[in-house]
Amino acid sequence: MKQKKWRYKLLMLVLVLLMLVGTVSLTAPADALAAGSDITISGPGLNGPGPVTITQNQLRGTESVSEGVYLQQQDVIYSTINTWPTKSWYRGQGVKLTDLLDLAGGLKPEATQIRFTSGDKFKVTFTVDELLNAPQYRFPNFMSSGLPGHLPGNPSGKVLVDTIIAHRSFSTQSYDDILDAENFNRSDANLLLYGQRAVTQQTNSRFSKWVVQIEVLTDPVPKWDNPTVTPAPGVVPAGTMVEMHSPFDDEDKVHYTLDGSDPTIDSPMYNWIAKRWWSSRPDDLAEINHKIGPLNRDTTVKAVVIGPGRSDSDIVTFSYQVPDSALLTADVTDNVVGQPVELTFTDDAAWRAAITGVSVDGADLVDGGYTVSAGKITIAATVFTKAKDYTVVVKATGYEDACVTQTIKAGSGGNPDGDVKLTITGDGVAAEKTYTLAQLQAMDQYEQVYSAINTWPSKRWCVGKGVKLRTLLNEAGMKSSASLIKFTASDGVTRTLTVQELLKDRRYYFPGLKDNDENGGQVPGSSAGRQEVEPILALESAEGSVAPGDMNGINALLLMLGQRAVTEQNLQLFLKYVVKIEVSTEAPDKWDEPEAEPDSGEVAPGTLVKLSSEINDDDKIHYTTDGSPPTIDSPMYNWIASRWWSSRESEVDSINHPIEITEDTTIKAVTIGPGKRNSNVVTFTYKVKEDPTESSKISSSRGGTVEFGSGEALIEIPPGALANADAEVGIRKVSNPPAVPSGFKLLSSVYEFIVDGEKSYSFAQSVTITLHFDPGALGEGEIPSIYYYDEELEQWVNLGGEVSGNTITIQVDHFTKFAVMVAGEPGVATRLITPGEGGTVSLGSEAAIEIPAGVLTGSSAVEVKIEKVAAPPAAPAGFKPAGGAYAFSVDGKSSYSFAKSVTIKLSFDPDTINGGETPAIYCYDEESEQWVNLGGEVSGNSITVQVDHFTMFAVMVAVQEPALTDIAGHWAFDSINKLLATGSIGGYPDGTFRPDNPISRAEFITVLVKAFGLEHKKGKSFADTAGHWAEEYIATATACGIVNGYDGGNFGPDELITREQMAVMIVKAAKIAPAAENPSFDDSDSISGWAAEAVNTAAGSGIMKGYPDNTIRPQGNATRAEAVTVIIDALNISSSNS
Repeated sequence: MKQKKWRYKLLMLVLVLLMLVGTVSLTAPADALAAGSDITISGPGLNGPGPVTITQNQLRGTESVSEGVYLQQQDVIYSTINTWPTKSWYRGQGVKLTDLLDLAGGLKPEATQIRFTSGDKFKVTFTVDELLNAPQYRFPNFMSSGLPGHLPGNPSGKVLVDTIIAHRSFSTQSYDDILDAENFNRSDANLLLYGQRAVTQQTNSRFSKWVVQIEVLTDPVPKWDNPTVTPAPGVVPAGTMVEMHSPFDDEDKVHYTLDGSDPTIDSPMYNWIAKRWWSSRPDDLAEINHKIGPLNRDTTVKAVVIGPGRSDSDIVTFSYQVPDSALLTADVTDNVVGQPVELTFTDDAAWRAAITGVSVDGADLVDGGYTVSAGKITIAATVFTKAKDYTVVVKATGYEDACVTQTIKAGSGGNPDGDVKLTITGDGVAAEKTYTLAQLQAMDQYEQVYSAINTWPSKRWCVGKGVKLRTLLNEAGMKSSASLIKFTASDGVTRTLTVQELLKDRRYYFPGLKDNDENGGQVPGSSAGRQEVEPILALESAEGSVAPGDMNGINALLLMLGQRAVTEQNLQLFLKYVVKIEVSTEAPDKWDEPEAEPDSGEVAPGTLVKLSSEINDDDKIHYTTDGSPPTIDSPMYNWIASRWWSSRESEVDSINHPIEITEDTTIKAVTIGPGKRNSNVVTFTYKVKEDPTESSKISSSRGGTVEFGSGEALIEIPPGALANADAEVGIRKVSNPPAVPSGFKLLSSVYEFIVDGEKSYSFAQSVTITLHFDPGALGEGEIPSIYYYDEELEQWVNLGGEVSGNTITIQVDHFTKFAVMVAGEPGVATRLITPGEGGTVSLGSEAAIEIPAGVLTGSSAVEVKIEKVAAPPAAPAGFKPAGGAYAFSVDGKSSYSFAKSVTIKLSFDPDTINGGETPAIYCYDEESEQWVNLGGEVSGNSITVQVDHFTMFAVMVAVQEPALTDIAGHWAFDSINKLLATGSIGGYPDGTFRPDNPISRAEFITVLVKAFGLEHKKGKSFADTAGHWAEEYIATATACGIVNGYDGGNFGPDELITREQMAVMIVKAAKIAPAAENPSFDDSDSISGWAAEAVNTAAGSGIMKGYPDNTIRPQGNATRAEAVTVIIDALNISSSNS
């Protein structure tokens, strides 16, 4: 076989040489054959003085890096798993990453991250700890459980491996093939390769090809957000399944334990299949990303999020309690073969009614196999066929499984052409057809270069040789009614395409794919010279090359297909290891219609319209704005697939660019994607609201004046200034003006001056412009000026001007946009925002606000201001500021309320944050004169939060207090910590919380008022609360209708609160509607009449839970843990209702 390969390669080499000598050449760019580029190494985390460049020859060890010194070459095999997930072997020849970094001076102690950039701008970032400090391995036995990546392999025999940049590499799923050095190629050079820290770690998605830059950073390492679960921890019925999620459910993996130990990267993984594949694997998702459970006994789940580029999340504990089942007693009287067996138990009618099945030694008993009666389960004699010990399990909905051991005693051809490589089946073919590799090789071979774009998007050349798909389907007798074709790979990955898109639509190779941009798939290439191509199953192929000599059979059988348009993203449809083709007559589904934000209607000029599809991934939106129906050749909107949005966060809006509406516009859009029919064409119609304009006809010989409003803006044109004999001169008030520069205040509206429709008119001599401004907005010593907007430079330019009262005058010789501004203090940023458009105001990198369209009232532009507060109110006790304080206002109103939420982003100083401390955004409540915690999402050294009103905001952090010593492992652990974080409750001076101690009425009311953020009010005064430490909180609760007190004018503040009193107070505070159905408890009769509705409502809404014996214990005293839990649950319901 090797001899044949060598002869074939020699023959191909001769052919290539002949082609180079002659005039015949493949129609593709010459640089497509180039293998690898130079690598630049730089960044503030290096000790070296500046960037270092490693040439390709130096990387290969053929050129010295200094006199007589060559980079040491490595040949390393890696085990790896992708995010589908599927296992593979990779082998690379190259240089250790540490050797390259040493050439650039080595790492500084403060180096935190390493970022790799590819030639196509793809970027991946790692922490220094995960890539260089943590041990990485090759697991030789990781395929012992098969190819699927969710089946953990054998971790034994692991071998330490180094991270390298490979100039030669290849991948395969066969270990024999990985040992064959003839498979090496340079198509992916320079390729980042690194080992696994655990046998299940998914590393393949970050094997970055074509690396051209390595940057060592010193930025703070961000931390993964904590995992979340559904349902919430607490008492749950037996059989409950627990679903877990990480922030993106992609490369950020949830690892968990059930034995009480802390999870690590070696612990079981939950979200095996990355979210990017969920739409492709709906049938496998529930089975592989399997929920934890069923929970049939008390269970503690500990979980952590671990992923590349960030530090691990906190370890979170989720505790679940399952009601106890009945205790079974084995039969010891008639326990012989051939006799029925009676299992006995203390009768529990509720448990007995909940029984759903009985199994013996794992086999479920069918009808007649058992009967249930009061206190007894009888199992038929036919079940026990021999003498031995049997395990009997009784399942009951909502309870743990009941188990007992029952002892039973004795009474007196093979295929001659090789293994099948491909199977074609389904109701869309006349008969199932199979092919061996020898049969496929004997068929006519079709060789073709393919142009391709992936969903990043990046452009690629591919070359393949194999059998036409059409030929194979014809041999299987594909029916005329066939409509769907599903391809399945040996590793379980599938692709489904319609017959229409795959075989009936014409597909092409575009030689001009890389015209206009070498790599960026969002930049359309040229469709000139296109060549029609057929879909094939390739026995040999190569990606990143057009040279047949680069082809190998590693990915066979590989589905390859052309593009229907030069922008079509088709590379993600190239499926390797195809083993089965299923042809179906089932009618394809249709893609959902695209949606637009904002929807059709009247909009301000400059409005940005965002389009979205069902998944925003393979399902691409094509649109037109000229009234014609969109097709696959029309402009694409969602170039970057949603699977990459978290990796390309800073570029998504610039590449998936919204459509700007500057005139009346009709957008027609359609969703086109693989495996479904195109959506209906949907039409969005936008009418641009005209800005208010005043105009007059001015004679060139006489001149004249045009005024806007009552002296808001004025233009005086002297005789001879106009080139035209008569001209229409207008003043337009701009509703969506350019942003005011940082540090400046806008004192007037922005006006655009127009002559006969021209917005940049030049006069023969100077004209005079007068603008009105607001003198009340001027600070002491501030002098206003008129500014004009330079469209070419995209910036405002100071013209000065003569101030007279509340007007300012300037002479100009051309028209554009003009406004009155003043240079304010550095800590101020302002911008006019049009309600229908929205926009962003930024104060440098310190503070910013993002205002969506439609959240501001009215239709005219308003001034949005951010101002840094020089002397903000002091941080509350136990807290410290982590950044500046900022006042936000709209048209001077500092307490403005929005129609819906806006996003505020504040930066903070990471040096102020100690280990275990988490920053949060706080807003200042002017009435209560206190700071209120809003939380927020931390990213790097900034934090964002959504708000619906304006006030003063700042970043603060709670000073880390010593951990409470008595809540670890407690069932209310999470709820206690959540309420502690709000400051509504605290521990005791000795470092305890005492969760199982009772709580008084005054203590509960105080915590309740704080947790719900109730404003202090004067309420009813009780005889026994005057001078009490909780008097103000009790008065507030009374004024809010939460409590009434006892008959006789007392409140009983120091009495222990009962569970039914707690239910009444919490239902009133959270304003929960009465439950539709009343839960049934064994002690319902003991609930006081005045509390019955509240107890039923609290229990029915899940705020209060009964005990395992089906009691609610209304007269029992509530514990501190129970009080905390009902308040947290009530806050969640109250927030949801709001």
